[in-house]
Amino acid sequence: MSFIYNYYFAQTYSTEPLSQWQLPDIQRFEKILKLETSFRGVQLQRNSKEQFLTALKEKSELLRFLDTFPEFAQLFQSKTDLLKDYPECTYEGFSFAQLATEVEQFLSDDWIAFLVGELDENRFYYLKFMLRYEALLPERVLQTLKNKLEARLLQFEADLEIADSKVDWSLFKNYADFIQLLNDKKLAQLIFSIENKRRRLLNQTIEIINKPGIIHFFETMFGGVYYLFHHPEDAEGKRERQRVMGDFKFMGSILLGIIILFIIGAYYGQHRKAERKQQIEAAKVGYYPSFFYYPENKITLDSKVLDTVKTGFDFYQMKYTTPDSSGLTFINATPFEVILFSDEQAVDAFFKDPQKRKEALQYLYIQPKDTLRFSTHGMPFHLYVGKQLSNVQAAKSNIANFPRFQQPFQGAEKYLPKPIEIQGGFMELKGTNYELYLHADRSFFVNGQSKVGDTVFSLF
Repeated sequence: MSFIYNYYFAQTYSTEPLSQWQLPDIQRFEKILKLETSFRGVQLQRNSKEQFLTALKEKSELLRFLDTFPEFAQLFQSKTDLLKDYPECTYEGFSFAQLATEVEQFLSDDWIAFLVGELDENRFYYLKFMLRYEALLPERVLQTLKNKLEARLLQFEADLEIADSKVDWSLFKNYADFIQLLNDKKLAQLIFSIENKRRRLLNQTIEIINKPGIIHFFETMFGGVYYLFHHPEDAEGKRERQRVMGDFKFMGSILLGIIILFIIGAYYGQHRKAERKQQIEAAKVGYYPSFFYYPENKITLDSKVLDTVKTGFDFYQMKYTTPDSSGLTFINATPFEVILFSDEQAVDAFFKDPQKRKEALQYLYIQPKDTLRFSTHGMPFHLYVGKQLSNVQAAKSNIANFPRFQQPFQGAEKYLPKPIEIQGGFMELKGTNYELYLHADRSFFVNGQSKVGDTVFSLF
């Protein structure tokens, strides 16, 4: 194990800051550390254990820094609370040269393991927070970080050589945004090269679409008609006629097929059009469609807007929900209002006791630019976005009688029916008037399909 493991283990021995331990405390802890490694099977590397004990005895600058900035120590286990405002990291009162030396000597391996793990999972929240301490980054750690980023960019470039569709461009943007913070010219040039190559491939595709198809088609058709009545005698003319007539027969069969399909399409078009219209109208009726197709579901909204409701109000329980620090932190970074409501089918299937089933149902309101911490009860939920929340004037028999938005966000029929599942952590909703995105600090599921945390999941 590592220096940072020893640090966390020592914190379980005493609540007093490690940098203030006296010699008797250090000697007693040294015995406990040896027992821990002997009888509990904790395989501490001898060097890291000796280094840590030496740091304790010599009142090292690193231990004093870790005690002063605990969020720095928590970073190596990805436990720093990123929603909390931390004071700026200053090195006043520390011997910076000594601190940097000890960080390089004791924490390099921990730092490398941390950033490799975060990059392997394509997570950038903690990596961006890490740059607060960029001045302390050992050269070996910084080079490892750059090598990992360069390897990932080269993989993007290799995928682009195969096909543009092979590249996850939203993930590429996350890498590009992070690399921009590093101000590394080599990596910046590689990003520029990839973006240029993408533009060049796109231009080539546009040229192919605009030029050869239609021109070649008409040249072949006119040439075929000509050669139907003209039979060259020379060898070159015969070869040309053979080539053109081969293409002419092929394209003629395609053209004939198109004509037949057009006739069939015209014949059945009206019937299919009427059928499709019926299907569209039928799709507008039901529980989820009732959130955006009001007349079709016999729903009338009050003209009065519920403008006194605050974040956290639960329309199922008719009270404000109790914040849950261990639950999901949902960040609404949009100018829209948000409703998060339970998937009733999942709740009914999971909770057999009627009282527990009732307590698990939620219809939570979140104001624009606000945050809610709440318990999902381990159940999937649905996302409903819009403006001007109002009560519903509906018969009691109507299953959709909770408040609705007078202005639902466009495309609600595409994303609202899809249940979202995530266990704890935090999730952020971003977007504009035209598109919405979900970010999370871990993997989550949308409509049963896994989405990798910290990659952009577009709702449209």
